[in-house]
Amino acid sequence: MLPPECCVLVITEPDVGSKRVVQVTGLPFTVGSGPEAAVRLLTAGIPCVRIEEREGEHFAVDCGGGALRVRGDAVSQAALRPGEVFAAGTVTLRFFPESAESLRARLRPPLGPAVPARSLRPRLGTKDIEEYLASLERVEGRLRELRTACRELRTSLV
Repeated sequence: MLPPECCVLVITEPDVGSKRVVQVTGLPFTVGSGPEAAVRLLTAGIPCVRIEEREGEHFAVDCGGGALRVRGDAVSQAALRPGEVFAAGTVTLRFFPESAESLRARLRPPLGPAVPARSLRPRLGTKDIEEYLASLERVEGRLRELRTACRELRTSLV
C-alpha cells in the first residue's frame, strides 16, 4: 500500500502578521477560516479553497466564496505547479506537492569546500572608504538639519 500523499503549504497572512509552514497528509483537503477547513487560517472571513488531485495533477478549487486567485487571475479552479503561489482573499499560499522532509532536503544548499573566513571579507580600497565617509557626512548633515527643524518647531509650539 502506498503512503498517503503529503503537501506543504507556506501560508502568509499579512492581516494578522503570520507566516507559517503546514504539512498536510492526504488529499483532498480544504483551507479557509471556517470551522470546516482542514487547514484553518487565522485571518477571518476567508472562504474555503479545496486542494485535490486529479489524474496526477494538483488543483486548487474555489468552494464557492469567489476568493481564489491563481497567477493574479480570479478563477474557480486551477492546476497548481510545484512552488505555485495562489491566494485566498488576502492570504497567499505557496504549494509544494511533497513532504516537508523532502522539500527541506531539496532546498538545503549542498555543502561546498571550506573557505577560510579571511577570504570572505570584502577588500576595500581607498576610493571605497572615501565614498563611505562621504556618505556618512551627508547623513550627518541631514541629521543636523532635522534636529534644527525639530528645535524650531518645538519653539514655535511653545
